Amino acid sequence: MKHELKLPHDLLIYLSADEFIERVAQRVVQLQRESGPAPSDCYLEKKDEDPIDTGEVCRVWNLSRKTVEERRKDGTFPFFRIGRKVYFFRSEVLAAMEKPKRLPGSSGTGKQNFGKTPFLSKAA
Repeated sequence: MKHELKLPHDLLIYLSADEFIERVAQRVVQLQRESGPAPSDCYLEKKDEDPIDTGEVCRVWNLSRKTVEERRKDGTFPFFRIGRKVYFFRSEVLAAMEKPKRLPGSSGTGKQNFGKTPFLSKAA
């Protein structure tokens, strides 16, 4: 979604540079409030649980760093960032690890078998 600063073009003529910057800053603050908390602020909601980093997830569940990164990228492991560092919550990783990896009754090959496609004649 693209947010535009809704100011008349001739407003630049009547405002000093400081006043214009103040108006832009107020609009930025307003847009931040409307969009809700940033994804990296979600750690504030779980005050009873300390976040863990990728290395600790690897050690606790005996996973490779690449596996943890793949699970993070495909959305299996919920995560958040503080700066450039990636963090997880132990409870969320544990819940993701306990979820079944495939639907019950599936073969697990990743291929779907719908049977043969019916032949459609050109006359129809």
